[in-house]
Amino acid sequence: MRILQYDLPYQLASFGFIKGQDNKLVTAFENGFAFYEPETSKIEWLNKPASLGNDIRLNDGRVGPDGRFWAGSMYRNDSDKNDLSLTGLFKLNHFGQAEFIRSGINITNGICWDPSLNRIYYSDSAAQIIYYSTYDIKTGDLGPQKNFVNLDNGHPDGAVVDKNGNLWVAIWGDSKLKCFNHLGELLYTLHLPVPQPSCVTFGGPEMDLLFITSAMTGLPQMKAESLLPSGAVFVYETNGTGQDVERYTSVDIKN
Repeated sequence: MRILQYDLPYQLASFGFIKGQDNKLVTAFENGFAFYEPETSKIEWLNKPASLGNDIRLNDGRVGPDGRFWAGSMYRNDSDKNDLSLTGLFKLNHFGQAEFIRSGINITNGICWDPSLNRIYYSDSAAQIIYYSTYDIKTGDLGPQKNFVNLDNGHPDGAVVDKNGNLWVAIWGDSKLKCFNHLGELLYTLHLPVPQPSCVTFGGPEMDLLFITSAMTGLPQMKAESLLPSGAVFVYETNGTGQDVERYTSVDIKN
């Protein structure tokens, strides 16, 4: 296996692959949406939302089952004074146009879909709540926001839905990965050797391997050796099976 490393021009919040264009990614940089070519460092800016700036940046994102790219925004610092009308969910349509769809979320994370239920999940990590809404695959419209799970400990971070409709969520600050069924009932808890698991996805030839990232950010200032294995990627064999990864469907944009 060969690992490639690319220097980035801006902080990269999330990205997706593009249908028919293996050399290019659809990205949510901290300051806006763009097409980005890692090999050449070429950026084609699509939209820089006016709400983004020193206090607010883009965060978690994923391509939906309809080929649209979604990303959330977040305040860089959690505060009671944050104006939550400025942060929430963005939708990038097939023409590269970004729309602000849902506000009221302090730190947006965990965006993923259950196509069989026409449902989208997303979290407010600061509020310790996982939400869901109905999702119209034809239009990309959302139904009313509903509470799915309220956490007592830790903060819901990256998430993914398996083929059986179960939601797997990394719990930042609680050293756990939790799996819920579509009713919000807890099925499994995986205890991890790090305090800050950050995201989760399925992979491997049979899509039955669980990849879990972790972070060192925010931990006490220590020597790197004492923080290990924080910052590592963990791989677990599981009885779950992931869904196929969707690609962003782009219509050529004429500048």
